[in-house]
Amino acid sequence: MDTIVVGGGIAGLSVAREMLRRGHDVIVLEAQERVGGNVQTSSLDGALMEHGPQGFLGERPGVLDAVDELGLRDRLLPASDAAKTRYLLSGGKLVALPLNPVAFLRSPLLSFPGRLRVLREPWAKGPPDRPETIREFAARRIGPEAADKLLDAVVTGIFAGDPSRLSVDACFPKMKKLEREHGGLIRGMMARKKAGGPSDPAGSRLHSFTGGMRDLVDATARPLAGRIRTGTRAVTLARNGDGWRVTTDGGDRLDAERVVVALPPSAAAGVLGDVAPDVGAALREIHSAAVAVVGLVYERSAVGHPLDGYGFLAAGGREPVLGCLFESSVFPNRAPAGRVMLRAMVGGARNAEAVAQDPERIVAQARGFLEPLLAAGSEPVASRCVVWPAAIPQYDVAHPARVERIRRALDALDGLDVTGAAYSGVSVNHLVASASTVADRLESAPEPALRAGGA
Repeated sequence: MDTIVVGGGIAGLSVAREMLRRGHDVIVLEAQERVGGNVQTSSLDGALMEHGPQGFLGERPGVLDAVDELGLRDRLLPASDAAKTRYLLSGGKLVALPLNPVAFLRSPLLSFPGRLRVLREPWAKGPPDRPETIREFAARRIGPEAADKLLDAVVTGIFAGDPSRLSVDACFPKMKKLEREHGGLIRGMMARKKAGGPSDPAGSRLHSFTGGMRDLVDATARPLAGRIRTGTRAVTLARNGDGWRVTTDGGDRLDAERVVVALPPSAAAGVLGDVAPDVGAALREIHSAAVAVVGLVYERSAVGHPLDGYGFLAAGGREPVLGCLFESSVFPNRAPAGRVMLRAMVGGARNAEAVAQDPERIVAQARGFLEPLLAAGSEPVASRCVVWPAAIPQYDVAHPARVERIRRALDALDGLDVTGAAYSGVSVNHLVASASTVADRLESAPEPALRAGGA
């Protein structure tokens, strides 16, 4: 056998599909009964509920590059214009984020001194000679108030994390690049706009698919039919001559020239610990935030808020919900006519105890917080709670150095690699785009005969 991919999430499937496209004999081992990892979509009383990522940005490289090859062009679904409006929870009310400088100067989200401090960003101090947290970077560039009210909420929405612990280099490398190349964020965004690129370093328009993100999983897995073994957990990995041997929980011993471990950090550490102890030790240092996803379907007439936007985020990470997405406003097909679909996120790195309770209790607490805020006057038509105990890896300030250690250790082990959200990006775009990089590394390793000194 040529290549074994351990883990059938979107990262593992993407690598397997790329290796197959390049002519390699591939199999995928997935411990669960279905592939996709946390990229799952289900029906909730006629509505579509995402269990994980809502969609992906239109930046490249990413999912859009693979749409035609996957046969998904006719299922591609851009977000509605309503997604441009985003709310923050401030003082117990939802306040729209300003979309232009004039609106920013009038916005009640920051005090007047706080707004002036943001405008002084081009003259902020340069970076210190040490790794910075996101909070330190934001406070230095845009001031403490904006850091705690604005960027904190962004970090909550992407990483469900604590900006005072997370690495700005690992989490927001594009922001650091703007500072490094242009001397600041505002100067950098203006330069990008002048050059004809997007001024927003986060990318462009949000997209999904008509059947939800599960469409992406199904299309990626389709060419791998007959090559995916679900309900099969990899237990150990060992050298076998010039190649590798994977032992499964069913006792099977599978040999291959190349192995890619595409598992969450704790599970990957268990598989790699014996053959790559330095990698296993580094992976055990990576903690992940627990998140519960609560789907709520209401009659439209029962919700007083216009739901005229993407949704809202709450800074601080200690509210009963991290935020709520107005799913049927962003993608109107997510709910039947006359109904709305909402999706609340609960827990995160700063409120892990919120997830450590029965799903029914999580739903009740989410409803208790959301219904007064959104003026919902009756019970939901349907609800569901999906708990992810290790949803999002947390890239702390030691993470960049940790990933370098992992990379150096793997470079010494020909034919072995890793992929997934634990390393250099948590977005679906990143996980899909990184497949070609992993495949390049695997193909650049010497063939077994050459490693053994053969011709």
